[in-house]
Amino acid sequence: MKPIDLKVGNCSGAKFYIKETPSGPILRKEFIGNTKKLKDQFNWLKNHSEFTFIPKVSNPIESVDSFSYEMTYYENAKNAHEGLGEIDENLFLEILSSIEQLKREKEVVSQEQIDFYLKHKLDKKLLQCFQNHKARDFAGTNLIQGQEYPSVAQLIQDLNSYSYILKEGKNSEIHGDLTLENILIDSKKPLFIDPNGENAVSTIEVELAKLFQSLNSSYEDLSLDKLKVSDIMALKDHELFIILKNYILKNYGDGGLLRTYFHELIHLARLLPYKQINLGHQYDDFLDLFIIRSHQFLTMVKEK
Repeated sequence: MKPIDLKVGNCSGAKFYIKETPSGPILRKEFIGNTKKLKDQFNWLKNHSEFTFIPKVSNPIESVDSFSYEMTYYENAKNAHEGLGEIDENLFLEILSSIEQLKREKEVVSQEQIDFYLKHKLDKKLLQCFQNHKARDFAGTNLIQGQEYPSVAQLIQDLNSYSYILKEGKNSEIHGDLTLENILIDSKKPLFIDPNGENAVSTIEVELAKLFQSLNSSYEDLSLDKLKVSDIMALKDHELFIILKNYILKNYGDGGLLRTYFHELIHLARLLPYKQINLGHQYDDFLDLFIIRSHQFLTMVKEK
């Protein structure tokens, strides 16, 4: 097998190999270390193989400290972030339709689930960052681009006070990490890769908020150092983001849109410890983005 440097999806330290077969090349994805995430990913893809937008996976190999599996190699595919300019309204609506096909509603979200979700995905993630990074003041106000914003401590308190917003809706079957980089476009058809089942709450808005993370907060460009927070704040709403907001309003109402914005904040907070370790200088940009988006959300809620 030939190793390759593959820049699709959220690789998270995985290695990729190409195996030539009589029917064409096959991709093998391998992770060495804590293999739980990759095993869960394989099982999720296998369990949803009836959908045309889910890549077919096979031949898992497990050892004491490694796990790998094979999947179709889409040699000419681009991830949706790289091919964003080629995604028209029809293709984007097909992506949204695919999300709806996955949705199999389960139990109503409980307050206990919401409390756990906020505690572990918002509160603890932010506290962890400030314990590791003494240069920023957890309880002090934040001056960003000449504007003063509340302290992170105050933002956490305010966001928790609106936890009831998240109580509407039901948990359902979702991909769990559907940012643009985890959607491949092959022959103008979407393919969902790299699912993540580690969501304490799994409503449809959790899923749609991952697209918000890409289209509203330019997550991929910020990670790649292509944009700064000042650039993101100056951008006009992307046409696909406008389509997405209108889609949510039509199908899930004002409450659904508020919940999606709220989940976007939690997604951003969950990223911060990882960005602090792996990106260093970009951590402050991600933290500033979280602060600005949180302030915007809280202002929006108070105006409702």
